[in-house]
Amino acid sequence: MLGIDAMRAELRAISGGTSKPFNVNFFCHAQPNVDAPRETAWRAKLAPFYRELGLDPSSVPAGPGRLPFGAEAAEVLRAYP
Repeated sequence: MLGIDAMRAELRAISGGTSKPFNVNFFCHAQPNVDAPRETAWRAKLAPFYRELGLDPSSVPAGPGRLPFGAEAAEVLRAYP
């Protein structure tokens, strides 16, 4: 779920705090297509809960939340054997 820069920063922090092995998880999937009507429908259904909790529904980004593992992430990970 992290972007490349955030992933690099997290890996740097973890490896700086331990000399032991650690696990890194990735999501390997095809990005789904954004379905605008479906996105609008679930936002409308959840709107009362957002209002009740004083949350701004526009703060939730549209579309898929997890990026698949790719070549750029593999290159970053390669630096942390």
